[in-house]
Amino acid sequence: RAIGAGRALCDNRLREGNYAGFDGALAVDTLYRESFPAILVTDYTAPDINSIRVYRRRIPVLVPGSELRPERIAQGFQQIDQEVIEKQVPLARRPRRALVEIHELVEGPRGRLLTAFVPRWREHEAIVIPEELIPADIRANLKKGTILIASINTEAERSEDLFFEDFELTPDEDLDHEPA
Repeated sequence: RAIGAGRALCDNRLREGNYAGFDGALAVDTLYRESFPAILVTDYTAPDINSIRVYRRRIPVLVPGSELRPERIAQGFQQIDQEVIEKQVPLARRPRRALVEIHELVEGPRGRLLTAFVPRWREHEAIVIPEELIPADIRANLKKGTILIASINTEAERSEDLFFEDFELTPDEDLDHEPA
């Protein structure tokens, strides 16, 4: 199919009502990988952000249902076209290397969640990160106070727009672990 031949609006809570056996965030992630423009829509941003954050790197536009108007949809698809088709990634979506300080680890209903601080983004605002974003070899040794390096879109305006990828141990943390 031709790029730009279609567009999708996808609600995040597809499991509810048995519309699908997956969340809309996964659908939008998959469409992004195929260069197919898709907007994720949800009225549950705060409760669902941890499951959405797993896919957030490939969700350029997340729109609350209350803002779903023709002009917001058009603006969203324009943003997606720039990023996905024209490869012009806006500053707020460009990943930059940054430190991530683990403050606490909490068991959640879908796995462990990390409360962390990203000084390069906002020094005093805690962010919750699903542990599944971190490679297993690093995950096994996480504890309070661990400092990691990750690629993060630190120019994002809102915490729900942040994405995290390519986690590594800092050199000091690396010294505390035995080689594999």
